[in-house]
Amino acid sequence: MTQLLLKYTDLWKNKKRGVVATIKHEILLTTTRPIVSRPRPRTTDQNKEILTEVNKMLTDEVIRPSASPYASEIVMILKKTGDWRMCIDYRPLNKFTITDKYPLPKLSELIRSLKDSKFFVALDLRSGYWQIPMADNSIQYTAFRTSTGLYEFKVMPFGLTNAPATFQRSMNFLLDDLRYSGVLVYLDDILIHAPTLQELLQLVDEVFERLLRAGYTINLEKCQFLPTTLLYLGHIIEEGTIRPNPKKIEAIQRLQAPTTTQGVRSLLGLTGFLQSFIPDYSGIVAPITDLLKGTPNRKKKIVMIKWTSQCEDALNRLKELVIDAVLTQPLDADKYLLEVDASSYAIGGVLKLSRANEWLPVHYISRKLNTTEQNWPIREKEAFAIIYCLQKLDYYIKSRHVTVLTDHQSLKWLMDAKNGKLARWAVLLSEYDLEIRYRKGAENYTADYLSRHVYDPDPVQDFMCYKIELAQENELQVTLKRVLKCQGRVSKPINRGIHVVDDVVYYRGGVYVPFELRSTIISECHLLPPYIHPGIKRTKSTILRIFNWPNLHQDVTNFVSNCLTCQRLRDLPSTRKPFTRHNPLQGAFAILHFDHWSCKFRGETFTVLTMIDSFTKWVEASIVPDKTATGTASILLSHWICRFGIPLRLVSDNALSFTAEVIENLATDLQCSHVHTLPYRPQGNALVEAFHKTLNKAFKFYQMKNLQFSVQDALSFALFGYRASIHSATGHSPAFLVYGRDPISPYSQDYRLHGDGSVDRLVALNEIRMDILSNLEVLHNFSCKQTPDLNEKLELNDLVLVALNPSEIYHNSVLSRNSEKLVPRWSLPFRVIHISDNGFRISVRSLLNWTTKTVARTQVKKISFPDDPKLKEDWIQHLTAEMSSTLHPSLNFKRLMTELQRPQLKLARPESLSLEGGN
Repeated sequence: MTQLLLKYTDLWKNKKRGVVATIKHEILLTTTRPIVSRPRPRTTDQNKEILTEVNKMLTDEVIRPSASPYASEIVMILKKTGDWRMCIDYRPLNKFTITDKYPLPKLSELIRSLKDSKFFVALDLRSGYWQIPMADNSIQYTAFRTSTGLYEFKVMPFGLTNAPATFQRSMNFLLDDLRYSGVLVYLDDILIHAPTLQELLQLVDEVFERLLRAGYTINLEKCQFLPTTLLYLGHIIEEGTIRPNPKKIEAIQRLQAPTTTQGVRSLLGLTGFLQSFIPDYSGIVAPITDLLKGTPNRKKKIVMIKWTSQCEDALNRLKELVIDAVLTQPLDADKYLLEVDASSYAIGGVLKLSRANEWLPVHYISRKLNTTEQNWPIREKEAFAIIYCLQKLDYYIKSRHVTVLTDHQSLKWLMDAKNGKLARWAVLLSEYDLEIRYRKGAENYTADYLSRHVYDPDPVQDFMCYKIELAQENELQVTLKRVLKCQGRVSKPINRGIHVVDDVVYYRGGVYVPFELRSTIISECHLLPPYIHPGIKRTKSTILRIFNWPNLHQDVTNFVSNCLTCQRLRDLPSTRKPFTRHNPLQGAFAILHFDHWSCKFRGETFTVLTMIDSFTKWVEASIVPDKTATGTASILLSHWICRFGIPLRLVSDNALSFTAEVIENLATDLQCSHVHTLPYRPQGNALVEAFHKTLNKAFKFYQMKNLQFSVQDALSFALFGYRASIHSATGHSPAFLVYGRDPISPYSQDYRLHGDGSVDRLVALNEIRMDILSNLEVLHNFSCKQTPDLNEKLELNDLVLVALNPSEIYHNSVLSRNSEKLVPRWSLPFRVIHISDNGFRISVRSLLNWTTKTVARTQVKKISFPDDPKLKEDWIQHLTAEMSSTLHPSLNFKRLMTELQRPQLKLARPESLSLEGGN
């Protein structure tokens, strides 16, 4: 074997892909209309990765610059290593592609041909698809769009619907005459086998010569030469024997006994469709079916059962017969059916094939979801079940039509997903010939039972897999022991969502809490420092980290709403509807908001500089001696930039300490932009303002409870509580989005919750960050289309009143020698001279002194006037009389009168309004 490898060094030594000259991939479309996909938002890190990959492919001559009218989009897929993989989303193109019906070899024939062989060599082609060139007339169809331009593939890319058929055709063209001599080809799997070593070496020599002559190269690191054990197409080949892979039926072997009547029905549904292949099926399952006697027929009525030794014997015998029925089934069929389901904590699936008008199972799949996956919405869990099962069954169903049955109706449109996690998964599914159908959950017994009675053959080392350790009774205020002890006295039937693991009752992923302990659990999660009486959502999120029960939301709402401390700490309700725009985000620590906050606590007045990241909501705060620009710049450098790096943008208000030259020089030196909000418009820096409300509430709480904290200690506890609490905008705590885990708080310490380290930690965190980024991008796009939600519409040249700021009100009160309460809150008329694209910023010019300024839309209101001509004339006279005493001398009074008397009550455009004297 070594001599053969040395003989054909050009086949593997240079580690470059080959270029095949015998076949080209051609795309035939049903339409002549160019197919162009809509651009998608991407982060800076993703764009950098795309640029790196594009440059590499240009160097390897895989792609070239394009002028094609077609354009597909890029989707970034997160690898398990935490790196990004660039994929082209060819789903729109595939919809109009004529399907290539080239057949794949029958699996059963391939397996049977291995019967007498004892020596094997498995070959792996280097970038197999990329070794096949594109037909000249089809290259334009593969064009894809990046931030640097349009490119197209010179070789066959991944993701095209007919790519597997073309690859199989190329392999058959090259090696098909050796099929019955000992060379098997199934897509990119080349297996050479022979009963003797000498025959094997002759075949390897022939295959190597043909591959080299055709232009292929192999990946030596992934090839297997004379292995003692080989996994091939779902079978294990070892010491001259062939046996099915035990993983096909491992999910059946590890089935757990049901604990409720619903579980019994699911178990019987799982095995019942095989009763024609199992002799005396009814007699075997009789002890199990007897458990349903005397129980309500309504499926929503769930009753606990007593599992006996006779039931256990019947289940074990049933497992043996089901396994025998599965392993004796053929591998090939005209139709394939994949049934999938997801519960709150696991996924399951079964692949069936059609024979003699009956569906026969050939592979069972079951997997436990890790803690991060358990927090996904049910739609994503169901979609992940499809993805996971297809990856496990890839060798069965590649290039075969498969019908997927799911009990989640919205997944019928999974292949059309445009954004977020589902869109990235849909790209992976585009390589399969799938038809997704909906079936009611009550009819989906097989996959349902596998998703609720799960065995995980490959347990994931999950950083969020908490260890619940039962401590001694006197160590905890409320212990899990008391919860579990109380669970044993549950007599009232529990609704759907219950399951039992190791004698612990769970409800929808959390430890079930009986009625008598619920108020105590809520009280601890709401009153325990440092959370400072969180609201309904945060209290509920804290509870759901461990516990769950029916009507949890209503119980928490009633408790928090009636909390006297919360009622006293709560701010007065705002009478104005919020009016804001969501800025586009570019990932963690890209945009930094900062501001000063002052307070008097226990007789000591202090000022804090608060800094918060717009993406993760991570906050830093430092007590400062004054509000100078120099001190602000020093804190920004030492407490933020030296810890988290240089942000892309700084956001602050117009305070003197933030507009000073020192801060602007700092931004220039760091090569980041500095954005100032509009004057007297705190909503522009709402992130910091909202945190200041949290600080106010925290210090009020410490004062009410007479806690003996220093100012620094009080600030530190408030920061910890904010960082550890789930933020409503992201669904996660700031600490989790920064470090990938929640901090160990007094609450988690009491219940012995500790996070484990994990190789999947970075992957899960990046996936969550990408989902948040995608959701916030949608929110930004929506807010860009929003217009101010006010009753009046402004146009250029409209006359408006502008709200006076506090300093102007004070100045007017001094001039008029009246109290500030008696001074008008609105100015004399201004004219609108510019409106921003989104309507948030309004530029106005005063009719008194011709000065201009820019204000927020909520700070102006259109002047209203009477419709009656007589009243309107009196109104204009009153207005001109009021303005005449302060009218700018350069403004022509007659011309102003003429403009004011127009029906629309608008001034002329700036270029046509004369400031000179005259008619």
